[in-house]
Amino acid sequence: MDSRSLETRYDAGRIADRVAALAEKLDREFRSQSPVLVAVLKGSSFLLADLARKMTVPLSCEFINVSRQEGSDEILQIDFATGFPIAGRPVVLLKDVVNSGVIETYLLTQLAA
Repeated sequence: MDSRSLETRYDAGRIADRVAALAEKLDREFRSQSPVLVAVLKGSSFLLADLARKMTVPLSCEFINVSRQEGSDEILQIDFATGFPIAGRPVVLLKDVVNSGVIETYLLTQLAA
């Protein structure tokens, strides 16, 4: 790929500033709680790492993988990296791109159960 055809939309500084602002917001919201950051693999793993480094409240980090049918929002399987307890704890679900919201809605329903 010719690098001249690439356009920078958000530079590293702008992304770091936004992550820091989000971390501050979550710290305020969960100041007396211990949230679980759950990243949907693979796209949000770097966001989880950057956010976790900036947050000051005690937290846990977990990963899940969603397999879906090619070209469809039909969910075939959810793999949890570990069996993690979330009962009574706030969960922050991190995902790279939200298209229709079907996967996110399904995941939130499963995590709530």
